[in-house]
Amino acid sequence: MIELSKVAKEDHHFVRLNKEFRSDLLGWKTFLPRWNGCSFLLSAVLAAPDIQVLSDASGSWGFGAWCPSSSAWFQGCWPLTWSQKNITIKELLPIVPAAAVWGPQWQRKSIRFRCDNIAMVHAITSGKSTEALVMHLLRGLHLFAMEYGFCISAEHIPGKENGPADTLSCNKISSFLLQVPAAATLPTTLSQDLLQLFLAEPQPDWLSSDWRKRFIYIFRKV
Repeated sequence: MIELSKVAKEDHHFVRLNKEFRSDLLGWKTFLPRWNGCSFLLSAVLAAPDIQVLSDASGSWGFGAWCPSSSAWFQGCWPLTWSQKNITIKELLPIVPAAAVWGPQWQRKSIRFRCDNIAMVHAITSGKSTEALVMHLLRGLHLFAMEYGFCISAEHIPGKENGPADTLSCNKISSFLLQVPAAATLPTTLSQDLLQLFLAEPQPDWLSSDWRKRFIYIFRKV
C-alpha cells in the first residue's frame, strides 16, 4: 500500500489499485474486526529482543525452527510441489507457523527471528518483496503478530551459528538433541490445516474469498 502511494507525481493524479494493494487491504480487513482497539510501543526493540527464534530451510528435505528460551521446536518436510521454490520463500515459511503456534506466549514481547539467509532477513525488515509468495507469507506473519500483540525484527547470522535449526531442516533429530540437550522431548505440533494454508497449490491468494475464509478459520483456531 505504501509503495503504491508513491506512484502518483501530483496530488490530483489517479493510481490504479493493483493486486498487491488489494491484498494488503483485505489483510487489514481480516484483522480489524478482531482488534480490541489497543496497541503498544516497545522501546529498544532492535537492541534487546525478549525472545529469539532460530530457523532454517533446506532445499531438499524441509524446514525447522526452535526457540531457546522455551526449548520448543518443530520441523516439517516440503511437499513435492515446493521442490523448485525460491530458497527465500522456503526460509520464510517456518517463521509463519512459529508466529501462529508460539504467538500466544509472546504477548507484549519483542521477537527476533535469526536466520542465515540475507534475503529473508531483508524481506522481514523492509516488509516488501518482488516475490508474490513472500508477500503472502509476510501478510500472514504480520497478522499473527498483530493478533497476539508482539513486535518482530530479523537478524542475519552465519550458517555455522545456526547448527541446531539446520539439523531440523535436514531431519537430523538426534543431532539436534545432541546440540540442544535442554530441548523439549517432543516437537510443537503443527496442524495440517495451518501448513496447507501456506503450502498448498495453487498458490494461496488473498483476493480469493474461499482462501480468506480458510485463513480466518485457522486464525481463530490456532
